[in-house]
Amino acid sequence: MKGNNYGLGSTRKDEMLKACKRLGAQSCTVLDKKDIQDNPTQWWDEDIIISIVKSWITKVKADVVSQCRFL
Repeated sequence: MKGNNYGLGSTRKDEMLKACKRLGAQSCTVLDKKDIQDNPTQWWDEDIIISIVKSWITKVKADVVSQCRFL
């Protein structure tokens, strides 16, 4: 998820895409879900996250899943 805390969503997305490239990833998907935006004072619903991650792993047959948390 790119999030958008402090309006930095585009910056976070660019950072993630650059990190994927440096790691040699063949592809990288950065999601932007309106119901789970970046907010350091609010926890995302784990069931929603699990559902999203599982569906993408299946969809793209992912070998690796990366997560970053910016505080």
